[in-house]
Amino acid sequence: MQIDFRQRPRVAVFRISVTLMLFPLMPSVVYYAVSKHVGWKHAENLQYLIPKVWATYLLRLLGVTIEIEGLEHVDKQFAGHRVLFYNHNSRLDLYALLAASPVAFKSFWSTRAHIMSERYSIILWISRIFDLFFVHDKTSDKRTVLELKKAREFVRRGNTLSLFPEGQFSIDGRVGAFGIACTELAVATNALVQPVRPGEPSREAS
Repeated sequence: MQIDFRQRPRVAVFRISVTLMLFPLMPSVVYYAVSKHVGWKHAENLQYLIPKVWATYLLRLLGVTIEIEGLEHVDKQFAGHRVLFYNHNSRLDLYALLAASPVAFKSFWSTRAHIMSERYSIILWISRIFDLFFVHDKTSDKRTVLELKKAREFVRRGNTLSLFPEGQFSIDGRVGAFGIACTELAVATNALVQPVRPGEPSREAS
């Protein structure tokens, strides 16, 4: 699957857009929380659909459009273990994947790259409510090992996990060497590995 970006916004614009998106998001967050607490069957679908819709409209509000190729290779009915390997070159990669993916998934977020560095707790709050990520804590190897164990069990239960196997941004868009932990997780869970490649943007905001 390939996702092509058409624009990337400044950090200030990103934060303003996220804040504006909170107003239409709040009723759905409350409804999801009630559904999950009561145990309604559709709560699992809401856990996937609400972040997908939110990410889609967030990108539109930011003036970002994406073009997707290769969705026919991502089987919605696949019930086995699956890992999405994403070539990482933008802060918006996770939001683009949320908007584009035809299947529910969880990600692995780095504390340095996605949690602490954003300095914007709303993103963390939304992501925790919908249980969107495991934590790669670059200040604690022990915590990261525990999170990797949780991620392996998550995949073994027949779920989809997205990873940035290079462990860092790709400056020129080329695929770099994969980290051992990511490849070991895929092998240990006997997962179907599907590549996701972001294309080159036609224009990048300064």
